[in-house]
Amino acid sequence: MTETLPEVHIIGEIVAGQNFSTANAFAKFDIETGDAWDCTGGDQSGQTQVDYPGWFGKKYVWNHPIDLHYFIKSIQGWPRLIFQVGNLDEYGGKQVFGYGVCHLPTAAGAHEIECPIWRVVGSTLEEAYSFFLDIKPQLRETELIHKTASQDRQKICTVGVGSIKLKISVLLRNFKKFNLEWE
Repeated sequence: MTETLPEVHIIGEIVAGQNFSTANAFAKFDIETGDAWDCTGGDQSGQTQVDYPGWFGKKYVWNHPIDLHYFIKSIQGWPRLIFQVGNLDEYGGKQVFGYGVCHLPTAAGAHEIECPIWRVVGSTLEEAYSFFLDIKPQLRETELIHKTASQDRQKICTVGVGSIKLKISVLLRNFKKFNLEWE
């Protein structure tokens, strides 16, 4: 007989992006967990479709599904979503203009989350390119978003560019069996 492990089910959607100053937008995402987390179902990375909200719209509707199933050996490394938000230029080229990280809820139930999105503030020349040519400064190393953030994030200047709304339901199974319940 095999030992049962605690399970975490994460079900929901990346609802929309809002307040971006571009004609269109999409979001690339990665869900990062600790080494003791084994994903047995679902995609831990992906990309939403590109939405064109119109001239007066500030809401980019994506409704991208998230459906993950984990078996865990430790609660360390609870899942977090890492976003790179971008747009398409008139030639179909992709340009990333924002980044964000949000930790998924540890409590069971339905949750609405708003993840702030930021961009790097560049040099005076880079900001002129951003204003006149719509070429935004980008990170050379994306590890700065989440892995080395505690050491390196204070070294860069950022500005908020919008946010992403998520609706997430968290289901916990076999947690009481391992004395992992909390209120």
